[in-house]
Amino acid sequence: MLEKTYRINSYDVSPDGLVKVSALQKYMQQLAREDSNSYGATYSEMRKRNMVFVLTKLGLEIYKEIKSEDIITIRTFSNRIMGVHFDREYLFYKNQELAAAASTLWVLLNYEKRTVIRPKMFDFPIISYNKDVDFIEVPRRIFNDNLPTKAVGKRKVVYSDLDENNHLNNCVYSDIALDYSPIDLDKHSIRKALIVFLNEARLGDELNISVSRSEDSYCISAYNIAAEKQCFEAQLFFTKNT
Repeated sequence: MLEKTYRINSYDVSPDGLVKVSALQKYMQQLAREDSNSYGATYSEMRKRNMVFVLTKLGLEIYKEIKSEDIITIRTFSNRIMGVHFDREYLFYKNQELAAAASTLWVLLNYEKRTVIRPKMFDFPIISYNKDVDFIEVPRRIFNDNLPTKAVGKRKVVYSDLDENNHLNNCVYSDIALDYSPIDLDKHSIRKALIVFLNEARLGDELNISVSRSEDSYCISAYNIAAEKQCFEAQLFFTKNT
């Protein structure tokens, strides 16, 4: 378990001054790495074993406004192992009140073969806390075929999107979802984000983006044209600004 305090930077927020989902993801990503480092599972040591962690699901809920210059404390812990998935939880506090929470599912990936590795092969002393938390459920698939769907464009994976795993970084996915929002983001705020990471995207891959909208949310579907596979699906819930 690890807890750290951060000041929200000016580049972490949208034009409305509220923190971006992707900015919270970046804090989460770094905090997870530092927590793993504490029991010896550093990125370099894992790469020596030809294994890396990759994110497969993200559920994030924002309960209170988080703005530029706000001080937040984030607590993370590896909660349990479910089949091939490692459940890591996050709690975000502002003024000692719960401001946001996130549930994430990760798998071990063979870096060279890009295939899933069973958790029993993870030979580091990870602790599963098995805490009773409000797990944010993310469905296996998000996109609702029963809603009217519209193709809205293509998004090419460029070099600045990549991370050390040499693929589209998980923090970029929520930015893509926002970039193709069918709602007026000047008048609405995102209060919840669900993302299913189905298949990785590599440099030069082109994603075909489709959108559907319901009363209080919209869904994004991204199909990887080069790989001929679904890349990710996301659902963002919003509230109208007063």
